[in-house]
This record gives sequence, structure tokens and C-alpha cells, in this order.
Amino acid sequence: MEQKTYIDRLTDLVMAYGPKVVAALLLLAVGLWIIRRISSAFQVFLKSRNVDDSLRPFLVSMTDVALKVALLLVVAGQLGIETTSFIAVFSAVAFAVAVIAAWNVLPGRHTSCSSRLSNDFSRFLRLFSTIFANPDSLSEA
Repeated sequence: MEQKTYIDRLTDLVMAYGPKVVAALLLLAVGLWIIRRISSAFQVFLKSRNVDDSLRPFLVSMTDVALKVALLLVVAGQLGIETTSFIAVFSAVAFAVAVIAAWNVLPGRHTSCSSRLSNDFSRFLRLFSTIFANPDSLSEA
């Protein structure tokens, strides 16, 4: 049995993974272009609805980041990377942000919205990192 040379191995790798990489790069480029268009259209939409000038950049950037994370998950899936755990973590963080935002609009909470969000979110991240660092702590309680 003859040994494969480095050129033969490289050729095999390019033939096996080349189309996936090219498709993923094309998907990434088209996806980023579409996301830029969506962000611009969303900016115009918010301006036409007279959304507050200080809130508009926050909403646009949050939408932009969420779409880019979704695009990266799609591109990773195209490359053959299992994305189930990433989707679970992303969903947990998105749920936490939604709960924190909903909690902060309850009556009787009069501090600055941005400081409340950052404080509550940092507490959530500390709890989340503690659970991941020591998952046995959940079974002890």
C-alpha cells in the first residue's frame, strides 16, 4: 500500500471541504449585505414612527447584533459545525434580557433604565457563569 503524499492529502481535503467553505463564505457575504439593508430600513422605519432619538441607535444595534449572531449560526451549520448548544445559550441569554427588560418597566422602579439593565444583566451573567463553572451546585440544593 502506497503512502499518500502531502499534495494528495491536501487535494483530498480541498475536494471534501472546499465546496462547504465557498458556500459558507458566499452565505456570509450575502447575509451581511442583507443585514446592512435591514438595519438601514429599520432605522428609517423608526425615524418615520418618531421613535425617540436616544432609543433608536440602541434598537438598531440590538437588531443588528441579533441578526449577525443568527447569520453566524447559519454559516457554522453550513460548515458542518453542530450549533445546538450555541442556540441554547443564545436563547437563554435572549430570554434573560427579555425578562430583565420586562422587570425594569414594572411600576415603582424609578432608577435609570440603562443602569438597571446593566446591573441586572451583570447579576444574571454571574449566576450563569457560576452554574456553568460548577454544575454540581444545582444538585446540592
